[in-house]
Amino acid sequence: MAKLEVTVPQESMDRLKALVEVTGAGKLSEVLVDALRLYEAAVNETNNGGTVVVIRADGTHVPAFEGGGSSG
Repeated sequence: MAKLEVTVPQESMDRLKALVEVTGAGKLSEVLVDALRLYEAAVNETNNGGTVVVIRADGTHVPAFEGGGSSG
């Protein structure tokens, strides 16, 4: 296992901590690994011409990822 040290804005740290709570993850690292997995899948899909969307309970399709870039 590798160790990674990063500096993030406080708002990002607060969002990560909130995700730990909401998901019931045991550690911040679990949230980060899951987030990386999801981001990697989204990038791969959009790079191959796919579109990543969220389908809401009412059937509405909402674009979830436009590819590349950073959202903060």
